[in-house]
Amino acid sequence: MNNHEILQEALAGVMDRSTVPLRLHQQILRKHVENYQMYADRIKQLEQQVQAAISDMDAHHEALGKIEDHVHSIVQGKDGLNGAKGDSIKGDPGRDGKDGIGRDGNDGRDGKDGRDGKDADPSVIVTSVIEKLVKEKPLDASHIKNLQSFVKNGVKYRVEELMHGGGSTSGTANTFVYNEVLGGSGTSFSFATAPITGLYTVYGRGQKLIPGAGNDYTVSGSTVTTTATWAAGDLIADYQHA
Repeated sequence: MNNHEILQEALAGVMDRSTVPLRLHQQILRKHVENYQMYADRIKQLEQQVQAAISDMDAHHEALGKIEDHVHSIVQGKDGLNGAKGDSIKGDPGRDGKDGIGRDGNDGRDGKDGRDGKDADPSVIVTSVIEKLVKEKPLDASHIKNLQSFVKNGVKYRVEELMHGGGSTSGTANTFVYNEVLGGSGTSFSFATAPITGLYTVYGRGQKLIPGAGNDYTVSGSTVTTTATWAAGDLIADYQHA
């Protein structure tokens, strides 16, 4: 009986209230029982499928275990059987070798005495050393301890003059000025005393500047004119003046 038929009987129950409702309830109960049986069968099928899957997993685990045991036996290797002990035979002692024959070498000859050296001219040594140092790096006279001047061929030379390019054959030395802060600012500065032409070096914030037209600065008398603009105290100079 389908739902339509059940509905018809329910409507017929209006006419007969004593028998139709009971039959209707029986039909509904029977329908529930059928549905329950269908669900029970389905659950049983699922349980069987789960059990089969578990069995397959156990079989896979067992196979993996066998493979691991096989790999382990290959990696480590099984202990082999002990072989039979062999007989050891001791060889005869070897013969002593003969002593080698070697000749003693001859004694070497004594070398000849060297020639006596000539007395060195201190002025030549000093001049040579100073010239080399000047090429590598300008020096201050204070770098050479206790050496201020020397005389050669009757002419007095000052060490400071040799180091900084000056010189005098009359004994009159130039005055050296170091680390003088030039006066002025912007592009116009001045020495405290007009330097000797070419005997000056100007530094801008520690950087050596290049003199000459078209370069960093020019000098005219005691006036320094710079290409760039500098603040007061930025320029420092080393120079010689008469």
